[in-house]
Amino acid sequence: MQSEMKPFNPQDQADLMADQIRCQVAMMAAALFETPEFRSLDTVKQIEAFTGGITTALMGVLFAFIENSGASHDEIEMFVTSYIPQARILAEAIASHGDQLQ
Repeated sequence: MQSEMKPFNPQDQADLMADQIRCQVAMMAAALFETPEFRSLDTVKQIEAFTGGITTALMGVLFAFIENSGASHDEIEMFVTSYIPQARILAEAIASHGDQLQ
């Protein structure tokens, strides 16, 4: 399993689904940011809490897609880790250009 950088393709169902998931997670985060419990945390604790929650959920969801074995879990972890630089590039592009990436 590998991840390669490619431009967003509005004709690709996987790209459309990835964008829908991104938007749903962003909306969930925006709602979370408004809760008193989250706002009471300092910035570092907010980042720790969000990262811990979102990455644990991500790994759990991805593990549910595959046969339960240590080797397959290792492969999912390597895929997620290898995707982080691409995710950063996309997030920076969205932050600087909005959702006008098509």
